[in-house]
Amino acid sequence: MKKLFFIVLVIFCITHHATAFDNKRSGFVIGGLGGIGLTIWNQSVNGFDTDTETDFSVHAAFRIGGGFNGDTFLLYFWNVVNWFSMENVLGDDVVITSGVTALGFRYYFKPTAPSFYINAGLGISSWTAPFEEGAEYWWGFGLMGGVGYEFTPHWSMEFGFMWGNPSDEEMGITLQTNAAAVSLGIIGLAY
Repeated sequence: MKKLFFIVLVIFCITHHATAFDNKRSGFVIGGLGGIGLTIWNQSVNGFDTDTETDFSVHAAFRIGGGFNGDTFLLYFWNVVNWFSMENVLGDDVVITSGVTALGFRYYFKPTAPSFYINAGLGISSWTAPFEEGAEYWWGFGLMGGVGYEFTPHWSMEFGFMWGNPSDEEMGITLQTNAAAVSLGIIGLAY
């Protein structure tokens, strides 16, 4: 379902405005973000909560979609991932990815740079240990948002927030993670 939604969104954005990459925010847009963050998380096993942990994380995001409404409104597929290291129950250090994939929007306060903007999205959160053999993805509800400043066309500084509650059931035991993250990053957005 996620792949079908993504394909429909890309086709819509490409065919809706054939004048992509003309330095106007209306039309096709694609971009990425890199930065740093803090991930605050805890887990529960059948309703019993662990202590809350806070870890430094590396933040990455991807966006693809389209711009509308006189260069002030963007609608896009948005994926955010925070990478950090934690100690598992066996005492081993493992890399964890905590992320949200969503349909999001961005609203600019001015039609050209420089401009402040806000963005938000609702979707699916995930949690996994990508480099561990046999690790599965946990899935749940997720949301994200942020504020930013496009200081020159295509380049912005952005402060973001992400939250999700992915869970899984293994051998009759319900496992759930509540993960929030704050991040500061640079985003490049081609339009």
